[in-house]
Amino acid sequence: MTFNIKIIENRKKYFMISAIVIAVGVLGMIVNIAMGNGAFNLDVEFTGGTEITVDVTSDFEVADIESIVMEATGIVPSQLQRVTGTNQVSIRMHELAVEQRSALIEAMVAAYGLNAEEDISMSDVSATISGEMQRSAIIAIISACVAMLLYIAVRFRDFKIGMSMIISSVHDVIIVLLCYSILQISLSYSFIAAMLTVVGFSINATIIIFDRFRENKRLTAERMKENLMMSRKSIKEPTVEEQLDLSINQTLLRCAYTALFVLVVTLCLYVLGVPAIRDFILPIIVATICGTYSSIFIAGPIYYMMNQREAAKAAEA
Repeated sequence: MTFNIKIIENRKKYFMISAIVIAVGVLGMIVNIAMGNGAFNLDVEFTGGTEITVDVTSDFEVADIESIVMEATGIVPSQLQRVTGTNQVSIRMHELAVEQRSALIEAMVAAYGLNAEEDISMSDVSATISGEMQRSAIIAIISACVAMLLYIAVRFRDFKIGMSMIISSVHDVIIVLLCYSILQISLSYSFIAAMLTVVGFSINATIIIFDRFRENKRLTAERMKENLMMSRKSIKEPTVEEQLDLSINQTLLRCAYTALFVLVVTLCLYVLGVPAIRDFILPIIVATICGTYSSIFIAGPIYYMMNQREAAKAAEA
């Protein structure tokens, strides 16, 4: 089944939708900063802080532990989860002062009758480790982008296609980053995986469309050559706009089905999964939606505009 949506012709509308979404995200980030929450909710892994392990001898609810921590320290823990198969709970939060540590230990002892020395342990996550974590995150994302650029250069041998893919991926990364900011999702180790997944999913869907575009150009050239040899009459060559629209419409269902299947799985994980995994799954859901959107409605129009600009320069020369 092939649709007939005029995507290139209506490109300004799609660009406007993206601009509005990004503008709302930036506004949300500004509101968070004004409220004193910061642009991003950096986890202990990025800022340094305190890691606490509590061996609760009796059964407990994670929500109760979180309430005790907040009342004793006045800080919302960045990460709080039960250690599987034990009665231990792991708590990670921003650096605590001596008074806050004492208050937390006293509160835990009073609530569960613990031995402070044997059942509660605290350790610091140093700023040096966090700095290395940030450098590793940046290097990992840049390396992935460079590797994909090399792949695109070898596969398509068209600078404009590579640039349109990168711009659409940057579009997706910006939206997911704004999602992290607005929802104050903790930036932890999972952030790196989420960003790499965003770039990978976006590039994959865009490659499918441009692969079809390249194939359609080749088939058109062959048909024109064959027609010319048989009838010695030239036929009208489809414009870049027509070929792009055709290629996008031909692959529209495939991209939509891929996104739908990913969304079904990720939504199930988000609803049924443990709280610790939701900070990773929610950005992936956002990335799936905006990655599919950018592949269909952003990458092709960007390529078209770059192609038109190049043709105009060539005509002037």
